[in-house]
Amino acid sequence: MTIINKSIWEVLLITGLLCIAQTGWCETSQGDFFLSPMFGGHVFEGNQNIDDGPTFGLGLGYQFTDHWGTEAFFNYTKTDSDPGSNDVDVFPMHLDVVYNIFPDQKCVPYVAAGLGAIVFDPDGPEDSDVDFMANYGAGIKYFVHDAIALRLDVRHLISSDDTQSNLLYTAGLMFNFAAAKPALAQVVDIDSDGDGVMDSQDKCPGTLVGTRVDTFGCALAMPKADSDRDGVFDDDDACPGTPMDVSVDAKGCPLDSDGDGVMDSQDKCPGTPAGTPVDASGCVLDSDGDGVADYKDGCPNTPKGAHVDARGCWFVRGALFDTDKATIQNSYIQELDNIAVVMNHNPGLRFEIQGHSDNVGSVAYNQRLSEKRANAVMGYLLKQGISSDRLTSKGFGFTKPAATNTSAEGRALNRRVEINPLF
Repeated sequence: MTIINKSIWEVLLITGLLCIAQTGWCETSQGDFFLSPMFGGHVFEGNQNIDDGPTFGLGLGYQFTDHWGTEAFFNYTKTDSDPGSNDVDVFPMHLDVVYNIFPDQKCVPYVAAGLGAIVFDPDGPEDSDVDFMANYGAGIKYFVHDAIALRLDVRHLISSDDTQSNLLYTAGLMFNFAAAKPALAQVVDIDSDGDGVMDSQDKCPGTLVGTRVDTFGCALAMPKADSDRDGVFDDDDACPGTPMDVSVDAKGCPLDSDGDGVMDSQDKCPGTPAGTPVDASGCVLDSDGDGVADYKDGCPNTPKGAHVDARGCWFVRGALFDTDKATIQNSYIQELDNIAVVMNHNPGLRFEIQGHSDNVGSVAYNQRLSEKRANAVMGYLLKQGISSDRLTSKGFGFTKPAATNTSAEGRALNRRVEINPLF
């Protein structure tokens, strides 16, 4: 009976859509009795050999709650047998449970299910047949008056005789006999707390006399103070007394955008990398004053006046040796003289002269070449009066490149001599 099931669900869907936008007073209430005269059609299953015919029905019901009720329903269908054309009287009768989906609406859809019997009484010598029957269905009640509604109803009847199925579709009127409702006590609206807002609208009853209130009867908040005028109220200000014109965060504290511990209004070096030590001005520390910040300085504590590379390491500026050479050239004699001056200004320091090479040639060859370069620079410094007990030399070959060895420019930078203070 797929068609019957589909018909019932279509009725339920259509009634729900019709009712969803309807509003009104509570039409179906607890304690109500209702009487429903109905008229429609009775559709029999094909193997019953009975023609479809008109049906008349009468229902009597009672509402236990606004949603739940019960109804006794009786139908009479007059039809003919097929073949034979003998008259057959059919009497479906059932007691149902009814659930009103929107009981407080003008349009009330409902579903119902119940148990009962169906009687087939043919004319002639054949005996009447009584079968146990279950049913379920749906419908709609549309109130045109507080006691009268138009009613549509569709039921699927399932009898115990070979599980035969019938369809009943009916329309009619429903007369509602409402239970007596208690009279509503007259309510007198007053202003108990004297705040100017009637009790029915007062969301804050019991307001102290003289308190300024809003339209809901609630006390108006006192204006919040912002003593330092930083835009954050005193109650929320974690840093009261902020100087004027200083930008603050949501807590009222001076902004420190780079997180270096120096607020933006005093930070002379904004944008310091996170975690970098800074001075009181928010600038990165350069303890040895060589122009390379401590956090990038590969050679801290370089003596003042020493020329350093990008790593902060003291090197013989301009002393970039030719390939396979350890000869001191006139072009960087002045730089060596400057190194001697710096050393003389720091008599308490000892120095290691470090020679380096590129990677052209074998390891052993470049080790010897780097040692020759270190010794050549140390020999010149000894001639300039630097005490021999303050100088040592060491070659590193190409184990500590300052630049890449994959290009001619990088290899030239690696053919160098550095001065390393010994502490």
